[in-house]
Amino acid sequence: MANYLLKDVHLIDPNSKFHDQVVSILIEAGSITKISNTSIEVDEQTDVIEAAGLHVSPGWVDSHVQLSDPGFEYKESLEALSQAALKGGFTTLLAYPNTSPVIDNAHMIDSLKQRTQGLEINVQLAGSITHGAAGKELAEMYDMHQHGALAFTDGSHPLQHAGLVQRALLYTQSFDGLLIQYPTDQNLTKGGQMHEGEISSKLGMKGIPAIAESMGAVRDLHLQQYVGGRIHFHPITTTEALVSIDNVNVERGAVSMGTNICYLAHHDEDLWEYDTHFKLSPPLRTQVEIDALIGAIKEGKIKVLASGHHAQGIEEKKLQFEQAETGILGLQTAFSIAYQTLVATGHISLTRLVELICHEPRKLLGLPAATVEEGGSAELSLFSPNGEWKLAAKQIPSRAKNSPYIGQTLKAKVFGIIQKGKFHSAN
Repeated sequence: MANYLLKDVHLIDPNSKFHDQVVSILIEAGSITKISNTSIEVDEQTDVIEAAGLHVSPGWVDSHVQLSDPGFEYKESLEALSQAALKGGFTTLLAYPNTSPVIDNAHMIDSLKQRTQGLEINVQLAGSITHGAAGKELAEMYDMHQHGALAFTDGSHPLQHAGLVQRALLYTQSFDGLLIQYPTDQNLTKGGQMHEGEISSKLGMKGIPAIAESMGAVRDLHLQQYVGGRIHFHPITTTEALVSIDNVNVERGAVSMGTNICYLAHHDEDLWEYDTHFKLSPPLRTQVEIDALIGAIKEGKIKVLASGHHAQGIEEKKLQFEQAETGILGLQTAFSIAYQTLVATGHISLTRLVELICHEPRKLLGLPAATVEEGGSAELSLFSPNGEWKLAAKQIPSRAKNSPYIGQTLKAKVFGIIQKGKFHSAN
């Protein structure tokens, strides 16, 4: 392992005694051996990392990433996913199980863990709640937990059967397992293409009503109150669901919620030109919902932000809007879009943003707390809040190019990560 000196970096870590200070950090053999407000002398074998306005924080965690490998490697391989993560400043991902075959057994967990060992970043796995994510029979969640699964979700196929949700909540209590559920009543969403409202009416598109999300949330909340267990609702996109969950969240810490960054930065009016890059599931909502979500973040009710990264091939996106698949590439641009939307506008501080993409998801998933301190492991994200950059299609590692930000100049630039004893540049 190489040794590194992060010279005169602005540390953002509310858990560190050096928080919000300019310090130099010495990293040797993957561990932080010295932090100082003054200069640190090093030998010629130590790589010095410095840049104007460079900031550092504990490594970021993306808790909502759709894995495409195995089964959909033509969209994005594991290696490409890892590259996209480090370019976006993330050191750890939670990969959703909607692969082919679905991650619904301990063998799949073991196989993928072995394949991810050599990647630049940490890939944690979510197992499927039901066999094949088909919503019919519970999978062996305890076995997957024993082999390293951190959470359980059917991901893009949220559970519709109340009895299954009840049994899953009961089953996971024996090992304090976490269910992640996007709440929706699919009986109300069939054939829907975008948020039901003024824009869908003007475009002549069948809408997806907000009530579908709130009805799903209320049902699952009643079940959780009845039998207990831990459930995290993600991504939340509507005011009604937000209010319903928050009312229970005050009383029961076993209930939490998060959302994806794209739902804070875009609304249904972005679909005027039928841009399939903005066709998502759940759909983009209205400015009213955005304001409510941002308010919930400011009040600490939404505790986790994620990218919702979902690679789709060119073939899946270059279709008429009704036929196009849902999904957006989010890893490389997540920090920039979050910074532009939340920090640059004065809604939250940079420190709070780091909590939302670092400390809070670690708590949710039961990962070790991350603090920049002497003797600690060097899992770090490096970035420049005042930096600017432009996303080019050739900079996207995966074969998929379903990002609406290609060609755009974005604020807040990721410099790289330090992970597994190495510095990985985002450039």
